Amino acid sequence: MEVSKRFSQEVNTEKILYGLDDIKQARDIIIVEGEVDKLSMEEAGYRNCVSVPHGAPAKVSKKLPDKDHDKKYLYLWNCKEYLDPASRIILATDADPPGQALAEELARRLGKERCWRVKWPKKNETEFCKDANEVLMFLGPRALKEVIEGAELYPIRGLFNFKDFFPEIDSYYLGIHGDELGIPTGWKCMDGLYKVVPGELTIVTGVPNSGKSEWIDALLCNINNQCGWKFVLCSMENKVRDHARKLLEKHIK
Repeated sequence: MEVSKRFSQEVNTEKILYGLDDIKQARDIIIVEGEVDKLSMEEAGYRNCVSVPHGAPAKVSKKLPDKDHDKKYLYLWNCKEYLDPASRIILATDADPPGQALAEELARRLGKERCWRVKWPKKNETEFCKDANEVLMFLGPRALKEVIEGAELYPIRGLFNFKDFFPEIDSYYLGIHGDELGIPTGWKCMDGLYKVVPGELTIVTGVPNSGKSEWIDALLCNINNQCGWKFVLCSMENKVRDHARKLLEKHIK
């Protein structure tokens, strides 16, 4: 039997997290988006869970206000003494855009370095579960427990997970793209020492008039002949007409 949800709050009361007493001195905390989700977590064996007192925002705010003007998230400041001891905070907000916006707003205030996020599983072949309650109803408490156990670090700009680069590393090792180990220079005697690798910076140095520019021009012509690469040149010592003539001479040879 489906029961319609009816919630109400008294006016002019202090805004706090629902279930606040359950996270007193907790090192790990789970934050969900609704009271029913909090109760669902308890069914999966997690009492260290609280719910935000009122829903999610439509989108992430552009600017993070200071404490005195942070009215919508005042409950975080009111519960600061409960939240500060936590070393890990799992954000299990809804999978919809407002839920993801809420996760970002919470992480910005609680510190992304101690926040984790969950991935909601599929409830059937085409749809994903939206929240903890749906996981409990469709998949059971064990599945909800696996969701929490599989929580991942909240993404921080500039901080990467090594496993995210495994496909790229495999491609390099297997030579799938074909140029991971570099392309030939056109001189067999040099290929054992140096090859041109896309994405790498090569700096050619030497004493004046030792042929640095002539060698680079020859290298570009060789690569153009072999691979069809095109180049943009910036030469401070040659006029465009003279440089074009030198390149043509090497290309014809």
